[in-house]
Formats: sequence, structure tokens, C-alpha cells
Amino acid sequence: DYLIGQDPSRINDLWQVMYRAGFYRGGPILMSAIAGIDQALWDIKGKVLNSPVWQLMGGLVRDKIKAYSWVGGDRPANVIDGIKILREIGFDTFKLNGCEELGLIDNSRAVDAAVNTVAQIR
Repeated sequence: DYLIGQDPSRINDLWQVMYRAGFYRGGPILMSAIAGIDQALWDIKGKVLNSPVWQLMGGLVRDKIKAYSWVGGDRPANVIDGIKILREIGFDTFKLNGCEELGLIDNSRAVDAAVNTVAQIR
């Protein structure tokens, strides 16, 4: 109800209204919802002005950005195979499970297994 009939170009004002309107502030659900609406408002403004959002926010800061990829799987062989595929499409940085079944690395065997998996990846 807070946004219906409001001017979508008043992005900062609407953000403040959404954030301050409720009793509970700043939780992950509220902030995720506000973030989605905020992105939509910037997209609307960009379309109205026929300009990409990055230009509305001040232009380029850098020419490229390094990205990493998540490698799913609990078994070392699956992780290693997944990384091979991702390397083929250009990734060189990865986030992965350090142990099987997303457990704790709380003993020397688990540490050795994680080190062995990383060694095979390198």
C-alpha cells in the first residue's frame, strides 16, 4: 500500500518510506523485499530516461570485474569435475564445499581430505 500511486522517480524517498514504515526494521526479509523494489524503481527510471542504470548512478568505476562460480557437490570427484567444466568456460576462481556433506572440518582426516581436494583442483 505504501507504493501504490506514488511517483516511481522518487527512489530515495520511497526507500525511506518502505524502511521506516514498519515496526520491524532491517531484517533480511524486509531488506530483500526493499532491494527488489529499489532495483525495479531504478529500472523504471532508466527506461523513462532511456539510459542504463549504471549511467544514472555515476558511470563506470572499472572496465571489468572478477567473478567466481559456486561449484556444487559434496563428493570431491564431483567438485573436481565441476571445476573442469567451469574452467572451460573461463572461470578461474571458485567457491566450494570444503568437506563432504557440508559437515564440519573438525579433525585431521577432514582437514587432510579438504587439502587433498584443493591440491587436485590446482
